[in-house]
Amino acid sequence: MQSSECKVQRSKCKQKTLGARITSHPILSFPLRSEVEFSFENRRLRGFDGEPIAVALAANGIKVFRITEKMLRPRGFFCAVGKCSSCLMEVDGRPNVMVCMEPLRAGMRVRRQEGRGRLASAECRVQSAECKVAARKRNTEPGSEGTGH
Repeated sequence: MQSSECKVQRSKCKQKTLGARITSHPILSFPLRSEVEFSFENRRLRGFDGEPIAVALAANGIKVFRITEKMLRPRGFFCAVGKCSSCLMEVDGRPNVMVCMEPLRAGMRVRRQEGRGRLASAECRVQSAECKVAARKRNTEPGSEGTGH
């Protein structure tokens, strides 16, 4: 009887770590990955390195990923293939990250996004503008492969 109790305890511990994840499938395989810690809304959570952030959030019971701008409606895990905007969140200060496609890494800071999201700082906008100017310059230089349009 004691042996079966130990198996039940191990099963409960494993379930706590895995959360609501699929552990076996007739076609797909799920390689064992190392567990990492990340934060969501200043709460420490655990997930597996490289799995989509959305999977780690769902396994930790997080259902609302963002709030829409106009109607203030909650959005969560929907298509899981990067074709909708339901999973847009702020990750490490970057808005509009599709967490269904973004791999989880240790120490990531994830926050719910309200509306369209805001850039972390003016510096981000300046860097983005500088990149666009540099790309245009490369495409218009003689001998470049760009068309100049």
